[in-house]
Amino acid sequence: MNGATNTYEMESEIRGYHVYGSSWKPKIGDFLLTDREVSNEDDKFAVAVYEELGINGKKIVGHLPMEFIRIASYFIENGGEISCKVTGKRKLSKGPRGGMAIPCKLFWTSSNKRHVKKLDALIAAEKIKILRRYGLRV
Repeated sequence: MNGATNTYEMESEIRGYHVYGSSWKPKIGDFLLTDREVSNEDDKFAVAVYEELGINGKKIVGHLPMEFIRIASYFIENGGEISCKVTGKRKLSKGPRGGMAIPCKLFWTSSNKRHVKKLDALIAAEKIKILRRYGLRV
């Protein structure tokens, strides 16, 4: 990313890591990257979390939560980058589907200051829609 950058930080979690768990053992402080997973047939907005494996190599270790993947997908498609730092050991997910997850901190970075400034409100609104869809308390 060239020029001045703007960053939005938020607590989150890596979901679905159990699918890839045999090949990745999360450690607090692990720094991971994200990218659109356009080949995902289950979700056209899926954003994979992966670790880098040397030059041009990467391995999927999980996915970003569904509560805001549409926003994350749009953000990445429009030049933004989302990186991830593992902040805790696996625990029960806060998401509407439950399951196990890895706590992390996400760093949304873009040269477009407007995109970054809107993230807080957009993500909060999207989470409310998802919770209502699953009949959970807002």
